[in-house]
Amino acid sequence: GPTWLFRLPFISLLNVWTPLETPRMRPLAVMDENSIDPSFTLRYTANSTKNAGGFLGSFKSDRLMTIYHEGQKWYWNSNMTFGDALVFYTGVNPHTSFTIPGETIQLELL
Repeated sequence: GPTWLFRLPFISLLNVWTPLETPRMRPLAVMDENSIDPSFTLRYTANSTKNAGGFLGSFKSDRLMTIYHEGQKWYWNSNMTFGDALVFYTGVNPHTSFTIPGETIQLELL
């Protein structure tokens, strides 16, 4: 598959994230890469779906998963609104969405 492309020294994979609506639900948090502890990191291989690679088709990719520990430093912007953006290195900065305590999610069926 095309995963060799991401190992080239001149390739950087950036992620641009923006909330789709205001008020936000399940905001994005990004971890300070200096607080990564390798003993709390797992490597695994993920298989993409048939159409995930576009014209390249499906492919396997190596991934890292960080398990939470007290020494991690996570950051998020509680004031982000539609039109704001957060840019970070996808493969360097662990990131996740999370639920704010007391937040409820409503589903609307059309």
